[in-house]
Amino acid sequence: MFKFQNVQQVFDISGVPFGGQPGERRTVLVGSLFYPGHSIVEDRLRGEVKRETLEKLLLDHRLAIEETGSPAALMIYAETVESMASYLDNVSDLSDLPLFVDSPSPEVKLGGTVRAGEMGLGD
Repeated sequence: MFKFQNVQQVFDISGVPFGGQPGERRTVLVGSLFYPGHSIVEDRLRGEVKRETLEKLLLDHRLAIEETGSPAALMIYAETVESMASYLDNVSDLSDLPLFVDSPSPEVKLGGTVRAGEMGLGD
């Protein structure tokens, strides 16, 4: 099995370990939400979503995690600071998984990081 020569670090994010030597732990599966064209997004600029559909997706995701025992996280994609805040509000109410913010815009990434910190999700 492949091994990195350099010392590898492991980071714990909300109880999910990331990193280390290949084969030491299972790969973390990161699901994407609110990406361009995602059917649950009703307004991509304001961050309006089909809440019932989001709840169902996250329930199915949770069941898959429990069935497989795979560690998991969620990646939140947004195009505006307003939509990022809305998405974080919605998802944090429904999931305790680690959340990653993503956007083509550095301003939106920073806004998402700030919002997550305000919500107490920074750790």
